[in-house]
Amino acid sequence: MGKIKRKDIDSLVKQGFLTKKDVKEMEKENTISRKSSNPKKYMKSADGKWIEPMFYFKGLKKDGKYSKDMTQIRTEVNSLIGKYAIIKEETSKKGVNK
Repeated sequence: MGKIKRKDIDSLVKQGFLTKKDVKEMEKENTISRKSSNPKKYMKSADGKWIEPMFYFKGLKKDGKYSKDMTQIRTEVNSLIGKYAIIKEETSKKGVNK
């Protein structure tokens, strides 16, 4: 079974279909996807194509928890990517469709 997007959960709560208690239970059951806190960023490859740089920890299971060091590394990598890449909204003006 797949996970439900956080924005869909928020919408259902707003419409009165779910309570905060329901949401807490769903979070315990790990049925809500994580919020993406970073906007998509793109950079151009040598042949002029737009690519999305990514960083992840291979082997970390879906229910795995980040350690303090993992969180720090991820923050630093995202900062570095931010120096060289541009945000999706900026690229859509320049011809990126995705």
